[in-house]
Amino acid sequence: MSDNDLGLGSTGYSDNNSQMQSSNSPNTGSTWDTIKVFIFPILGIVVLVMCFMAANSISNGGAQIMRITSQGGRTLEEAYYRQLGGIYSGYANVVRAIGISLASFLVWLGLKK
Repeated sequence: MSDNDLGLGSTGYSDNNSQMQSSNSPNTGSTWDTIKVFIFPILGIVVLVMCFMAANSISNGGAQIMRITSQGGRTLEEAYYRQLGGIYSGYANVVRAIGISLASFLVWLGLKK
């Protein structure tokens, strides 16, 4: 049974409300789509640059640790520092990989429909 069958008539509220929502939705969606096409790739570039800068700092720190020498000659500590510098280089590669992954994810978010 509808409202017209009961003699109540239609208020028109739901019809007007649905028309207003449908007229506002395309403008809001297209504006957001336009904004996200620019914002997310820019954020991706920022994240990528920051991760590469951090990886460079980690790698430089590892290289400095590898150059530590003792006055007495070859010792166990020198071998330890050389290995530790290599580990820092590995951490730097992990940070670069995470940066590339996050940047590509942000670009994908910006370009998806």
